[in-house]
Amino acid sequence: LLAKDAAVARLTTSRSVCDPLFIAEMRPVVEGYRWAVIHFNNGIHGAAYTDDEYREGYRKALEYLRKAAPGAKVVCVLSTPPRPGSPAKTRDLIAGRNEIVRQLAKAMGLPVNDLFSPMDGHGEWYRDMFHFKAPAIARQAEQVAQTVRGLLGK
Repeated sequence: LLAKDAAVARLTTSRSVCDPLFIAEMRPVVEGYRWAVIHFNNGIHGAAYTDDEYREGYRKALEYLRKAAPGAKVVCVLSTPPRPGSPAKTRDLIAGRNEIVRQLAKAMGLPVNDLFSPMDGHGEWYRDMFHFKAPAIARQAEQVAQTVRGLLGK
Protein backbone atom coordinates (compact mmCIF):
# COMPACT_ATOMS: atom_id res chain seq x y z
CA LEU A 1 0.00 0.00 0.00
CA LEU A 2 2.97 2.31 0.44
CA ALA A 3 4.87 1.28 -2.68
CA LYS A 4 4.34 4.67 -4.37
CA ASP A 5 5.17 6.64 -1.23
CA ALA A 6 8.04 4.93 0.57
CA ALA A 7 10.49 2.08 0.68
CA VAL A 8 9.22 -0.21 3.44
CA ALA A 9 11.10 -2.69 5.58
CA ARG A 10 10.18 -4.55 8.71
CA LEU A 11 11.83 -6.33 11.56
CA THR A 12 9.78 -9.16 13.00
CA THR A 13 10.80 -10.73 16.28
CA SER A 14 9.22 -12.65 19.11
CA ARG A 15 11.55 -10.95 21.61
CA SER A 16 10.01 -8.64 24.15
CA VAL A 17 11.32 -5.12 24.69
CA CYS A 18 12.35 -6.52 28.09
CA ASP A 19 14.75 -9.04 26.55
CA PRO A 20 18.36 -7.85 26.91
CA LEU A 21 18.98 -8.80 23.26
CA PHE A 22 16.02 -6.85 21.85
CA ILE A 23 17.90 -3.65 21.02
CA ALA A 24 20.90 -5.60 19.76
CA GLU A 25 18.55 -7.39 17.36
CA MET A 26 17.24 -4.05 16.07
CA ARG A 27 20.66 -2.47 15.50
CA PRO A 28 21.46 -3.85 12.01
CA VAL A 29 18.11 -2.69 10.67
CA VAL A 30 17.78 0.64 12.45
CA GLU A 31 21.38 1.78 12.15
CA GLY A 32 21.87 0.56 8.61
CA TYR A 33 19.46 3.03 6.99
CA ARG A 34 18.05 6.53 7.18
CA TRP A 35 14.41 6.26 8.29
CA ALA A 36 11.60 8.76 7.78
CA VAL A 37 9.05 6.86 9.91
CA ILE A 38 9.37 4.01 12.38
CA HIS A 39 6.05 2.32 13.20
CA PHE A 40 6.87 0.54 16.45
CA ASN A 41 4.92 -2.24 18.18
CA ASN A 42 6.02 -4.79 20.77
CA GLY A 43 3.19 -5.58 23.13
CA ILE A 44 2.10 -9.19 23.08
CA HIS A 45 5.39 -11.00 23.53
CA GLY A 46 6.94 -11.15 26.97
CA ALA A 47 3.82 -11.82 29.02
CA ALA A 48 5.94 -13.12 31.91
CA TYR A 49 7.55 -9.72 32.45
CA THR A 50 5.98 -7.32 34.94
CA ASP A 51 4.39 -4.06 33.84
CA ASP A 52 7.30 -2.17 35.39
CA GLU A 53 9.80 -4.26 33.41
CA TYR A 54 7.75 -3.73 30.26
CA ARG A 55 7.54 0.04 30.83
CA GLU A 56 11.30 0.25 31.31
CA GLY A 57 12.05 -1.94 28.29
CA TYR A 58 9.67 -0.02 26.03
CA ARG A 59 11.08 3.31 27.23
CA LYS A 60 14.61 2.12 26.47
CA ALA A 61 13.54 0.93 23.03
CA LEU A 62 11.97 4.29 22.22
CA GLU A 63 15.03 6.16 23.46
CA TYR A 64 17.22 3.91 21.35
CA LEU A 65 15.09 4.52 18.23
CA ARG A 66 15.18 8.28 18.72
CA LYS A 67 18.95 8.25 19.16
CA ALA A 68 19.80 5.74 16.41
CA ALA A 69 17.35 7.24 13.89
CA PRO A 70 17.27 10.93 14.82
CA GLY A 71 15.43 12.04 11.68
CA ALA A 72 12.68 9.43 11.98
CA LYS A 73 9.18 10.09 13.20
CA VAL A 74 8.55 7.28 15.69
CA VAL A 75 4.97 6.06 16.02
CA CYS A 76 3.93 3.95 19.01
CA VAL A 77 1.46 1.26 18.00
CA LEU A 78 -1.19 -0.23 20.25
CA SER A 79 -1.35 -4.01 20.04
CA THR A 80 -4.46 -5.70 18.74
CA PRO A 81 -6.79 -7.41 21.22
CA PRO A 82 -7.08 -11.17 21.52
CA ARG A 83 -10.09 -12.83 19.90
CA PRO A 84 -13.34 -12.31 21.82
CA GLY A 85 -13.84 -15.12 24.30
CA SER A 86 -10.12 -15.36 25.07
CA PRO A 87 -9.12 -15.45 28.74
CA ALA A 88 -9.70 -12.14 30.54
CA LYS A 89 -6.12 -12.35 31.82
CA THR A 90 -4.82 -12.15 28.23
CA ARG A 91 -7.07 -9.23 27.28
CA ASP A 92 -6.15 -7.39 30.49
CA LEU A 93 -2.44 -7.92 29.82
CA ILE A 94 -2.69 -6.42 26.32
CA ALA A 95 -4.90 -3.54 27.48
CA GLY A 96 -2.45 -2.80 30.28
CA ARG A 97 0.52 -2.88 27.96
CA ASN A 98 -1.31 -0.57 25.57
CA GLU A 99 -1.92 1.88 28.42
CA ILE A 100 1.80 1.86 29.18
CA VAL A 101 2.50 2.61 25.51
CA ARG A 102 0.00 5.50 25.57
CA GLN A 103 1.65 6.94 28.69
CA LEU A 104 5.16 6.70 27.26
CA ALA A 105 4.07 8.16 23.92
CA LYS A 106 2.44 11.10 25.68
CA ALA A 107 5.47 11.70 27.89
CA MET A 108 7.79 11.62 24.87
CA GLY A 109 5.52 13.58 22.53
CA LEU A 110 5.07 10.67 20.10
CA PRO A 111 1.98 9.83 18.04
CA VAL A 112 0.01 6.65 18.67
CA ASN A 113 -1.58 4.35 16.09
CA ASP A 114 -4.46 2.49 17.76
CA LEU A 115 -4.80 -0.95 16.15
CA PHE A 116 -6.66 -2.27 19.21
CA SER A 117 -9.97 -0.41 18.89
CA PRO A 118 -10.87 -1.23 15.27
CA MET A 119 -10.27 -4.96 15.84
CA ASP A 120 -12.02 -5.16 19.20
CA GLY A 121 -15.16 -7.29 19.25
CA HIS A 122 -14.77 -8.76 15.76
CA GLY A 123 -14.34 -12.47 16.44
CA GLU A 124 -15.09 -13.26 12.80
CA TRP A 125 -11.82 -11.59 11.79
CA TYR A 126 -9.58 -13.99 13.75
CA ARG A 127 -7.99 -17.25 12.66
CA ASP A 128 -6.81 -18.03 16.20
CA MET A 129 -6.52 -16.19 19.52
CA PHE A 130 -4.07 -13.56 18.22
CA HIS A 131 -3.82 -13.78 14.43
CA PHE A 132 -6.16 -12.37 11.86
CA LYS A 133 -7.77 -13.41 8.58
CA ALA A 134 -7.08 -11.53 5.35
CA PRO A 135 -9.92 -8.94 5.63
CA ALA A 136 -8.72 -7.79 9.06
CA ILE A 137 -5.10 -7.73 7.93
CA ALA A 138 -6.14 -5.56 4.99
CA ARG A 139 -7.94 -3.16 7.33
CA GLN A 140 -4.92 -2.95 9.63
CA ALA A 141 -2.61 -2.43 6.63
CA GLU A 142 -4.75 0.45 5.38
CA GLN A 143 -4.65 2.11 8.80
CA VAL A 144 -0.87 1.69 9.03
CA ALA A 145 -0.41 3.04 5.49
CA GLN A 146 -2.64 6.04 6.25
CA THR A 147 -0.68 6.76 9.43
CA VAL A 148 2.68 6.53 7.67
CA ARG A 149 1.50 8.65 4.71
CA GLY A 150 0.31 11.31 7.15
CA LEU A 151 3.73 11.42 8.81
CA LEU A 152 5.44 11.56 5.43
CA GLY A 153 3.21 14.49 4.48
CA LYS A 154 1.58 12.55 1.63
